[in-house]
Amino acid sequence: MIQGAIFDLDGTLVDSMRIWDNVLTDYLDARGLSWEPQILQDIATMGLLESAAYVQKKYDLPYAPAEIVGQWEAMVLQLYAEEVEPKPGAVACVKALREAGVPCCIATSNFRKSTQAALRHIGLEDAFARIFTADEVGGNKSQPDIYLAAANYMKVQSSQCLVVEDMPEAVHTAKRAGFLVCAVHDEISSHGAEQELKETADFYVKELTELLRQPSVMR
Repeated sequence: MIQGAIFDLDGTLVDSMRIWDNVLTDYLDARGLSWEPQILQDIATMGLLESAAYVQKKYDLPYAPAEIVGQWEAMVLQLYAEEVEPKPGAVACVKALREAGVPCCIATSNFRKSTQAALRHIGLEDAFARIFTADEVGGNKSQPDIYLAAANYMKVQSSQCLVVEDMPEAVHTAKRAGFLVCAVHDEISSHGAEQELKETADFYVKELTELLRQPSVMR
């Protein structure tokens, strides 16, 4: 049985990937800037400050990256507090792990305030030992730092710790770092990558309660 679990937020615990696509495109549209869909893939695994720096440089915006992040945060906070819904089985899965004595953490590229608001909205505010954000840890999910920081906080080895993610690059990163990895289907982030996720992760699930039937996760 696993000794700890690390959950991504967007596309994994909450159905929110469209929010992020719309935030960036609405932000650019409001400034009369043209964009190609590829930009959404370019920033998919970046932290917020890294994404903002990328957008600032690409469009020569008259704001510092931290200012852009603040503008984005204002756009999404209310949506996370009032509108995002949990992915299928997410609440039941996390609660079952906690009842079994498995500590859980969040590892997200999202804002801390938005993450807290989303967890409060779906009833998981007190389910996680700690929230780790990419900006606070440094780097992005192409590097394992955020997962290693969470595992270290829970005092578990990566081989005894489950990482639950929806993005292919994040799944690859966690797997290379020696974690047990579950890839979660998401209509947006998994599109066209289902086979890659199945081949890379230890488990590929359509809803998170499927995890609870895996002997290496729950006995």
